[in-house]
Amino acid sequence: MTLVELLKDFGIEEERAERVSSNWPEKKFDDTFIELESLACGNFDIASNIVVEGELLDYHNSQIDDYMRLARVASKRIIEGQRDHQVHRVHASIFYSLDSLKGYIDGPESDRKEVDVSGLNVRLYRILHADHPQSVIYLNELIEDRGITFGDHEHWSKSGDGKNGPRGSNIAIKIQIQLKSIFNELGLEEPGVKVNFGQRIINVDEYTSGMLKEIRAKVYSDK
Repeated sequence: MTLVELLKDFGIEEERAERVSSNWPEKKFDDTFIELESLACGNFDIASNIVVEGELLDYHNSQIDDYMRLARVASKRIIEGQRDHQVHRVHASIFYSLDSLKGYIDGPESDRKEVDVSGLNVRLYRILHADHPQSVIYLNELIEDRGITFGDHEHWSKSGDGKNGPRGSNIAIKIQIQLKSIFNELGLEEPGVKVNFGQRIINVDEYTSGMLKEIRAKVYSDK
């Protein structure tokens, strides 16, 4: 069965099904739907409803990654808040879009818990060092561009002389490790970080760049 035929079986109009199939490889859809069904506690009907009524099929590339990361967070929170530890049909609309997921996860602005960096040992995390020009550039790029591309001979030295320390893809690995440790120490959800070793690139998702912006503001204000 082709993806167009499968989507039509879901009740999606043929024109939209064809448009979706031109952007979604069949395996990508299969893998995504299987995970979405799992996040709905194995409820096929809820997962189908989300696909048909929501905006997921209109997303591409990093949007899909952002959506699934938020969907994992939302599913975990819903399950923890239910006596039977199940996701129910009433929860389906939470998964309709990136905006609906963000709205559920963030809650009212007044209820958001601010990040407390007072206990964070900034000395351990070079990516947060405001007095290291190269680190400042890297952090700005993660926040503003959601990614960094490193030169093959580029170094990230402690002294800032650009001659020692990790190089190329190893810088990306070092930053990835530091980001995960920082978020863990602050009690935040795990950051969405991907390293492309061949192209020497590190990318972060929208959630991670947003949290880094807040962390940067508070860490730099102490300098």
